[in-house]
Amino acid sequence: MDRRWHFTLAAVAVAFVAAIAGGWALRHLAGQGPAERAGPDVSVVDPCAGPDLEARVVRVDAFADRVAEIDAGGETAPIEPNDLPTAVAPSEPNLTVPAAEFPAGPAPVEPTVLQGEPPANLIDIFLVDSEMRPIPGFVTLEGMVGDPDVEPSAFFSIPEPVFQPPGGLLGSACDESGLLGRRFIWRRDPKSPELTVVLEGGAAVFGRVLGTDRKPVGGARIALQTLMLDNRWRGEGGSPYATTSDGGGNFYLDGVFVGPRVRCVAFLGTLSGQSRSLDLTPAGVAEAGEILLAGRAAGSGIIRGRLTDEQDLPLAGRAITVRVERVTQEMVTDAGGGYTLTDMPTDRPVTVTIDVPTYGTWSRATTADDFACDFQLVPQGWGALGHEAPPLFAATWFNHAPTTWKDLRGRVALLTFRDFRMDGDAGLATIRHLLADFGARGLVVIAVYNHLPGGGGVAQDLVTAHITGVFEGAPIAGMLDSDPALVADLMPPGRPPGVAAGATHWLYQVHERPASFLIDKKGIVRHMTAKENNLREWIVELLEE
Repeated sequence: MDRRWHFTLAAVAVAFVAAIAGGWALRHLAGQGPAERAGPDVSVVDPCAGPDLEARVVRVDAFADRVAEIDAGGETAPIEPNDLPTAVAPSEPNLTVPAAEFPAGPAPVEPTVLQGEPPANLIDIFLVDSEMRPIPGFVTLEGMVGDPDVEPSAFFSIPEPVFQPPGGLLGSACDESGLLGRRFIWRRDPKSPELTVVLEGGAAVFGRVLGTDRKPVGGARIALQTLMLDNRWRGEGGSPYATTSDGGGNFYLDGVFVGPRVRCVAFLGTLSGQSRSLDLTPAGVAEAGEILLAGRAAGSGIIRGRLTDEQDLPLAGRAITVRVERVTQEMVTDAGGGYTLTDMPTDRPVTVTIDVPTYGTWSRATTADDFACDFQLVPQGWGALGHEAPPLFAATWFNHAPTTWKDLRGRVALLTFRDFRMDGDAGLATIRHLLADFGARGLVVIAVYNHLPGGGGVAQDLVTAHITGVFEGAPIAGMLDSDPALVADLMPPGRPPGVAAGATHWLYQVHERPASFLIDKKGIVRHMTAKENNLREWIVELLEE
């Protein structure tokens, strides 16, 4: 009996030591993070009735365990601060939005459209509350097909959309009740595909609609718009939060999903007006002020706007050139990056074109009495440099067979955007020499020209024949960019008009020509320059990689 008792004690001691060792090993492995995270592959639906508002997005890495607890019905434990290497505080109005990348384009409707590689990446989206605890809900993203039977979850894995415009895609998320939510603008960042969307209580917006006689206007329809990353307002007339003004011209919107850079738009027949830009905060109340419906007295309109840079900071004290129709004005932005145009036509839409040194030329179609004609300016190549090369959308290829970036893997590509000139192109002489020196080592050159305005097939043949002559026998792949009118078909529904360049110019954010990009053997955009004499050293470096 005593011997058996000793054996029992020894067995208990061994089990105790093994448990301690096993616990230490588990903690050690947990400290290294999960080796692989897999989430449910679900379709998304838009059960969240919310306006087109930009969300604050934060990136996380350690999240799968918390999501498993939620999906299994267990306790909801807050995420520890160490689990969040990069985060944006829920109260901060600005967003951290992943940079754009465009791996492929949609099937064309008319001319030949060059396709990129099919997307193979997933967007991992996590939903949390203001205390960073996982919360089940729903997610929707532009371009995705909704599933009405989708179950609420704190984690969604969504295939990347095929076409991703520079302005980003609108997304929304809400909890099961629909009381907590957020709108966000998604842009691809291959280094950080995970997004965390912080769901918070809605905000309220109020204001008043006035007519041209400054008297209150009842029955005007009110909607919300979001300013996308390409300076285009989205959601005109179609916001789920649309309402109408009362007899005193007053309106009130409640439970609006939070997010910065929105505005209220009022419509009544053929008249319309916009409020200033608003920043919405959780449980906050934003005053849109007075919305003046555009009058019909010619030359009495006012247009105001604000210029910001790629980080959404005001471009204060900048000398700019503004053109509206045939009138050009030189002016300087104020301390908030603002500008004001007076005596604007009120009987027709106008296009405001601004020229800002280092940022190039930008245009927007608008109407008089627009007090939110804002521009977020980005430098040439923004959203392309350092990322996978966006696809090429061609109306016409000449001097070379149509080519895709997939075809060029393993070679160094020089993508150069050129101006059509009847007297030749001196910069192409340098490019021809580079092709002669490095073509045998794997250099390929693609020259992109903007679409010929109003040009039919015969005119395009004359242009391409002239440019081919300028190539002087060099094996340069020439292409005319897609018709700007087709960009509306390529971008998601609701994109306002006013694109002045083809889709390839737009995807590479080329505002001034010439501009040349170097793409490495893996298809990544590595360099951008406006001067051809800067290219040789970079080409040698990329060929030797």
